[in-house]
Amino acid sequence: MKEKTPVMIIALICFVIGFAATLQIKSVWRNNAVMSNTTTSRLETLQTEVLRLSQKNMELQQQSNAYKNDLDRFKSEASESSDYSKVLSEDLERAELLAGLTDVTGPGIIVTINDSTIRHGGDNAVAETIHDSDLLMLLNELRNAEVEALSLNGQRIIATSEIRCSGSSVTINNVRCYAPFVIKAIGNYSKMNSTLNMPEGFMDTMTYWNIPVETKRSENISIGAYAGKSSYTYAKPAKTGGDQ
Repeated sequence: MKEKTPVMIIALICFVIGFAATLQIKSVWRNNAVMSNTTTSRLETLQTEVLRLSQKNMELQQQSNAYKNDLDRFKSEASESSDYSKVLSEDLERAELLAGLTDVTGPGIIVTINDSTIRHGGDNAVAETIHDSDLLMLLNELRNAEVEALSLNGQRIIATSEIRCSGSSVTINNVRCYAPFVIKAIGNYSKMNSTLNMPEGFMDTMTYWNIPVETKRSENISIGAYAGKSSYTYAKPAKTGGDQ
């Protein structure tokens, strides 16, 4: 009986080890299955969101094209009628320019900014990445220099354009954009360039954080029309003499 005891102990140990290994394998398999299902679910959610945004973008583009066709027809009819209608047509053209609803060309400046390639770690890593605040600062500096038309990564900037961080991207006119960011501005080049290079201004701030900025003068910049939603639900023309 004493001779069998070590054998029984060894057998018991082997049984315990085998049982524990089986549980571990099942646990790993179960975790992998859960992770796989979670990944699949996330991919399906992202695909659904992409399709939804693509459909929305298509609808907005169709709406914009319909508005543009109507405006073209109205302008054509007005230009062929009386002098008063021609004045209205000219006013409409100026309004379109101000609202960013027409393609424009002209001289100006092209500014390209990118994330810094220098990384110091810590809080500096955040500062060395381009944020919506940097882009807003640049656009405001250009507006201060009496810029006449602006675009950011191909998106026309108008009064209702939103510019905000969205993870690793920046959302502009409900469109996700990534670095490098290219800003096209039509206006007086000398005035815009001087404004950007003011002491402690935009260029000094970007240089401090090692963010590369390139500026280029151009005599023929093309900026496309705003292609997003342009209808209003709550804002209405104010009536003269009404409640204030």
